[in-house]
Amino acid sequence: MGWKLPVRDYYEVLGLSREASAEDIRKGFRRLAMRYHPDRNPEAIAEAEAKFKDINEAYGVLGDDFKRLQYDRLMSLTAEGSGAPLENLFRGFAGGFGRGGGCGRARGGGCRGGRKWRGL
Repeated sequence: MGWKLPVRDYYEVLGLSREASAEDIRKGFRRLAMRYHPDRNPEAIAEAEAKFKDINEAYGVLGDDFKRLQYDRLMSLTAEGSGAPLENLFRGFAGGFGRGGGCGRARGGGCRGGRKWRGL
């Protein structure tokens, strides 16, 4: 059974398309931040705080070019229909995860101290 990352669709949170420009992202964030700021919603402060937190989290990723690139790559791996299991994301790191992996050394050379990592 494969694992999927619990990643939110930040474009959806900000009400934007994936082709949105940096300026569109900034404007979308500002519009929603003003609308859902807890100080502007005293009658539903808990709901406003939760929405405001989500908006800030989304902008923290999409507002940074490098983080946005990484996020878009991650989303392409976990897109609907691909079913990319979590272990595929880690393939190549530290000798891989799973049976027969060995402490990140080529050809499973074992770990320091003579112990060999057995995998999951």
